[in-house]
Amino acid sequence: GYGTSILAEVASKVYGVDRSQETIEFANKYWQKPNVVFSVLDLDTDFTLPDKVDVVVSLETIEHLNSPICTSLDRFRNCLNSEGILVISHPINESQRQNYHNHFEISVNYILDLLQEREFVVIDQKIQHHPKHELRHHVVAARLR
Repeated sequence: GYGTSILAEVASKVYGVDRSQETIEFANKYWQKPNVVFSVLDLDTDFTLPDKVDVVVSLETIEHLNSPICTSLDRFRNCLNSEGILVISHPINESQRQNYHNHFEISVNYILDLLQEREFVVIDQKIQHHPKHELRHHVVAARLR
């Protein structure tokens, strides 16, 4: 809800989704704005939004899904308009950490290859370092060709 609310400050309409009804109720209570629509949506199922969107933002999500990463990227792509932008982030191959909530380990090159296969062109990417936990995250923005 919080991130959706921030995006709503610069976007004409924002869809905030989560698989948890409780999370959506909390977001509606504390983060609702006139241009925000919060909905229960399970990203592990075949989903669609009411409209094609300019940007899909998925931060620290794809590694938690049961669906293969390529399937998740295809679903995000299908939500975008013809010149849409996808912004995603994921932890980078943190195999030394035991994290049972992550279904996938994702390397930078792997995600870049998957994006290219889906006709995305990377427009920016960064590696974030979390000094307290020695974690690294890859953040990438890509535009459809």
